[in-house]
Amino acid sequence: MAHGKLIDSSKLNSWINNFRTNADLGFTTNSATVSLEQLENFIIEAKEKYPSSMNGFRIYFVRYSLADGGPNLENIKQAGKNLSQPSLVLVPVKNYGQLKGTGNDFVLDNPGDLYVLAFSEPDSTDPDDSTTLCPPKCG
Repeated sequence: MAHGKLIDSSKLNSWINNFRTNADLGFTTNSATVSLEQLENFIIEAKEKYPSSMNGFRIYFVRYSLADGGPNLENIKQAGKNLSQPSLVLVPVKNYGQLKGTGNDFVLDNPGDLYVLAFSEPDSTDPDDSTTLCPPKCG
């Protein structure tokens, strides 16, 4: 079963920047879903990968680049400018402070690596990834 995946922090920053700098594309995502099993396993693995100071998750709004070859567009819609509709990425956080929403994205020992749960990432080849966006999957 799919859980999360390791990505370089520069890739995450690119996805975030795609969202923040393209507000003119509109926000067309109505909802996002994930199976309980995948979410629980992601949390278990995040706890195993990070020391005890991981105490929260940040949820980023992102847009994936669709210009890199032939991404899987079955699970995500194209919004224009070779970018996807808005999606979500969960990132473990250390030193989370609830009062102000503070905390730092938790980078692994290999500089730049983050363990994330990326919803409907078009480059994912994992058949067990249960993350979906509506549209296109609004059942």
